[in-house]
Amino acid sequence: MNRVTFSCFADFHYYPGVFYCEGEERLQKIIDRAKENKADFILHLGDFCSTPLQSESLIRAYNTCGIPAYHVLGNHDADLCTKEEAVTAYGMPHNYYYFDIHGFRFIVFDPNYCLVDGEYVPYSKGNYFKTPTCRDYVPGNQITWLGEIIFSSPYPCILLSHSSLERTRNGIRNRDKILSMIKEANREKRKVIMCINGHYHRDFIRIWDNVVYYDVNSATMDWLENPHHDLFPPDYYAKYKRMGNLVVFNDPVHPIITLSEDGTVDIKGMESSFLCGISREMTDNSPTDAADRPCEPRVGSARFKIPL
Repeated sequence: MNRVTFSCFADFHYYPGVFYCEGEERLQKIIDRAKENKADFILHLGDFCSTPLQSESLIRAYNTCGIPAYHVLGNHDADLCTKEEAVTAYGMPHNYYYFDIHGFRFIVFDPNYCLVDGEYVPYSKGNYFKTPTCRDYVPGNQITWLGEIIFSSPYPCILLSHSSLERTRNGIRNRDKILSMIKEANREKRKVIMCINGHYHRDFIRIWDNVVYYDVNSATMDWLENPHHDLFPPDYYAKYKRMGNLVVFNDPVHPIITLSEDGTVDIKGMESSFLCGISREMTDNSPTDAADRPCEPRVGSARFKIPL
């Protein structure tokens, strides 16, 4: 029976002097856990770092970790460089691509575009900050490509993106086109079995029309719109420019996922805690996000079966 095991992590947010991260140590823990679980590959789901052009050492440690390593682009990967520069820095074949392994097809696609005056503009050097209501689009030519790769696949497909196909608020804005395509592809034979994303720093699973939609929690922290100034020790605020906008996880929480040919999905989670015990509830911020999902320093474990 075909089976694949992989490690995935999201929203690492390596940004020295700005975000608390301890990047090298945190990444090594992710790599070590992947090896301990005999993962066939490892992937990050976007927002690996805000400085791809200045993070060669960290990127090299990931790309040469001894396990095939894959990248998904997030919005913050293009904060200080162009999308093309990020793709090159990460060693990606393209900003969207696919790979087949052990009888499954993994499809990376890129919703990091703004829709401005009818044209899709790629995220570049933080330009998406200027058009917050016009972001998170997948261009039409990429949707066409996505359909071709799904419908031609001899294997069950897993879609990988930074932002969500499941969320109605702050998800991919033209998601309906892709959801309709998934429904059509699955009408006669199961083509798409799972959609995995990062971006929201939440741990959440929804099975919808027999497709698993999985929000993967941040491996590092959660962002606070209303900053705090005196919850962490003073030296943290001095060392990290945006420390006041963060609650931080002590460990790089992330899942190990095993998919089997019979439709079994096995997610091995992990538990952590908040740095200095500081949670969202202790700040002047809502304890939940726009989808009413709580911030927790964990990734839950789950085992279930979906029809194939």
